[in-house]
Amino acid sequence: MRSPITSLIGCILCAACLFTTLVGCSSKADAQDRIMIYGGMGYLSEHAQPIFHALFRGRLPLGGKIRRDLEMSLRKTVSETPLAWSEAPIVFDHEDANQLMKSRRGASWNYLRPTIVDLLEEFDNVYVLSVVIDFELVLESPPHLPDGPHATLYAASATALLINPDGNEIVFAANHVSSYTGATDGGFPSRETKLTLLAEVYKIAAAHAVQKLARGMVNNEPNDTFDRFTVTGTIFPAPLVQNLFGLSPWRANDVRSICDLPRQCAPGNICQEMVGLVTSLAASSLSDAGKLVLPSEGSDLWARRSTDLVTLNLVQPENGLVGETLQLTAKPEDAEVKVIAETWLEEPSVVPTTKKTVDQRVWSGARHDHAHVRLHLYNTDAFDCAASPRRIGVVQAQGVRQSHVVSGYEKLDLSVQRLFTLGSVIESRVQLTKEIRRHVPD
Repeated sequence: MRSPITSLIGCILCAACLFTTLVGCSSKADAQDRIMIYGGMGYLSEHAQPIFHALFRGRLPLGGKIRRDLEMSLRKTVSETPLAWSEAPIVFDHEDANQLMKSRRGASWNYLRPTIVDLLEEFDNVYVLSVVIDFELVLESPPHLPDGPHATLYAASATALLINPDGNEIVFAANHVSSYTGATDGGFPSRETKLTLLAEVYKIAAAHAVQKLARGMVNNEPNDTFDRFTVTGTIFPAPLVQNLFGLSPWRANDVRSICDLPRQCAPGNICQEMVGLVTSLAASSLSDAGKLVLPSEGSDLWARRSTDLVTLNLVQPENGLVGETLQLTAKPEDAEVKVIAETWLEEPSVVPTTKKTVDQRVWSGARHDHAHVRLHLYNTDAFDCAASPRRIGVVQAQGVRQSHVVSGYEKLDLSVQRLFTLGSVIESRVQLTKEIRRHVPD
């Protein structure tokens, strides 16, 4: 005969198994009632992303070919990346939507072109997946060595967004920055070459952003509560970086709130390259560390204080379900964790080396450009910027870019100094991600 204790334990275990089974069934049922619609690739404005805009609107040579290549690459990435929140295949076009509705309604469904409204009525949760290029950079510099190559830095930031089309809200997001430095002998590359290389950077940034988004969805359920992060501004406190990029002095007394920092960069100035890169790099590092990162105010590209809505200009696949524009609510107030990115430079150092010949050039030393990126993280109540923020951490990383120098050519052109500096900022990302993982709790 079983003892009362044994019977009780058995009942508890059976109840636990039943609960687990029911939760598992509920989760599976929820996943079957969630669908993803492909929203294509987009940009924010002609002013913010002029090259991407011109490519996708047919204003540049090779634009049509590059556009098709980007669309095919992103579609392939999305189709091959498992998205944990839904068991249904992603809906790319009206034909996919039609097949999905037939599987639900059977013979009673006889429409050929279902809309998002039809899907919203049929499924409990409908999400639109879009990738937005929200920062781009092409910076050319002349040779820094006698008879050396011309250098061109290409960089782009992509944000993958999971959007609730019923309320125009961002449910999940992930960011990635990609860069490439090319060298050409005898002059700068042709416009066609630059466009092709920048398109490859777009492609890599978009693919990684989608993959980061997918990884985040594995670790978080749709109804989970998790802190959302956003970069609300940038600070460049030291004269060295201010003078190099034309930034105005930092005015700490003019800070109005955690979401309203004084701007050090005038629109259209060369400093936009540094502001945009630092903002995007901070967002990308937070995404690398597994944080949900909302679009950032700090680059002046996503949000304007005069309106809560941001318009995405989307480039749709043929027969796509989403229109050419999609309005989103994107406010820094929405994030529970506000991040300020501070950046300063050290004076470049030249380490003498034993003279040696490489590629018929005699090196006399190695130049090291040092950039420091520090993230100040503050916790606030959601939907609030005015209340006193609570500091929850500071993380810092250093990026170093090394280049060879030749005796007598240590003084560099201004554009070369800027390229080396931006390169050192990019080099800080890996360490910055490690520091976030180590010091910022989930």
